[in-house]
Amino acid sequence: MLSDNTSTSLTAEYQANAYRTDLNNDGFMDVPLYRRFSLMNAWTLTGNGWDMQLFGRYFYENRTGGQMDWQPSDRGGNKVYGESIFTHRAEVFGTAERELSDLWKLQVRLSAIGHYQDSQYGVANYTANQGILYTDALAVYSASPAHTWTFGAAYRAERYTDNTPATLEPITGTHKPVWYHIPSLFMQHDFTSSWIATQVGLRYNHHNIQGSILQPRGSVKFNLAEETALRLTGGTGFRMVNIFTEDHAALTGARRVVMCEQLRPEQSLSGAVSITHEMDDVGGGVLRLTGDAHWTRFSNKIIADYDTDPNAILYKNLAPTDYALTRGFTLGAEYSFPFPLRTSLSWEVLNTYRVEQGEREEIWFNPRYRIFVNAFYAIPAWQTELQLTGKVTGAQRMPRIVDDAGAIIRPLESPVWSIWNLQITKRFAGWEIFGGVENIFNFTQASPLIAPEAPFSDRFETAYIWAPIRGRVLTIGVRVSVE
Repeated sequence: MLSDNTSTSLTAEYQANAYRTDLNNDGFMDVPLYRRFSLMNAWTLTGNGWDMQLFGRYFYENRTGGQMDWQPSDRGGNKVYGESIFTHRAEVFGTAERELSDLWKLQVRLSAIGHYQDSQYGVANYTANQGILYTDALAVYSASPAHTWTFGAAYRAERYTDNTPATLEPITGTHKPVWYHIPSLFMQHDFTSSWIATQVGLRYNHHNIQGSILQPRGSVKFNLAEETALRLTGGTGFRMVNIFTEDHAALTGARRVVMCEQLRPEQSLSGAVSITHEMDDVGGGVLRLTGDAHWTRFSNKIIADYDTDPNAILYKNLAPTDYALTRGFTLGAEYSFPFPLRTSLSWEVLNTYRVEQGEREEIWFNPRYRIFVNAFYAIPAWQTELQLTGKVTGAQRMPRIVDDAGAIIRPLESPVWSIWNLQITKRFAGWEIFGGVENIFNFTQASPLIAPEAPFSDRFETAYIWAPIRGRVLTIGVRVSVE
């Protein structure tokens, strides 16, 4: 605390892993080596009717993977395969809020992000630089306790460049930075009563390449009873995708990367329904039941095609008449016992596929279901907490991996698997110590690599991964709070 109206905090963090392991005996490190440093500074300022917050962060990481005997001097060479990623990222966020009157409130937000990455995957180099600026201003009008209106304007600018086919100019053979400018106008109305709450909004965006994009959205909550609530939501969305920022697997193997066209933004139409029911006296405890179903239809969905050509990854948008669909439902239960034990169980079923030219095909790397388990137990007299978490992951479709004769050499779908973690925390005055076990049962998949003995050959493949390759890990740490 610097003064009555100004406070600040400064946090520095350093993490490192210098220990090489190869438990699956494929000649490659199971866990990457890394050195990671971050510095964060936050400010809170009040005065002259304004409440302001500023946040800045710098992040640096040097991450290395590859063959066990890889050394920094091998970076970019073709003798020992290694993956080396240098990342620099700087972020600045700011918010300011002021009460203009009893009815009006003004909010202003600003953020700027700079991200630079220099990566080496064997002999393939990937260098990218991205800058994002976003700002908006909102005027909130509280017409009455039941009605609130929000009016606003926003602007987003993004500059992205890399040395991949995504930014390559085919005529000149040079890499040209991509600029996106998106000014927006939006409006939202919120209504609240004892039995219903609604939120309806409309956003207009003008993309400098794609033109006008309209985004309506809405939600409604019905209080069916004191213990039961029903929610309905729906809306549209769009996003630009920087392929290699989000999909490093495209660069790690021997497959060629092919851009089949100039990629367009993905667009979505989604809806969801959920219901919650709470019972206060079930065996002396509280039981909370939830159920929800969701549905999202993607147009212009960007697809990474691993199957058409086993030696290439083909990136393209779905045709205007084609689409991808994600739908599913979740059932959950949470029970708080009369003593300090809280448990929860949820089951999520997913169905993801795309339709091209009338043919339906399941999308890769999407598990068909997941089960989540959580148990939290507190011992107040000892200031101690125990938490057990588990996740069961269902089968998912995997890429088609073939040998030189075209025969499939890996299963086309993964098995069902689970992972469990335990953490114990002991609190003291102003500090706490914690320890735990990650991946209690030491579950790992077999080596995800294809032809690891020949990492510079056309047969080398890294895309076949569906579960952890890191086994049981013991953790211990200390947290200190200073006020």
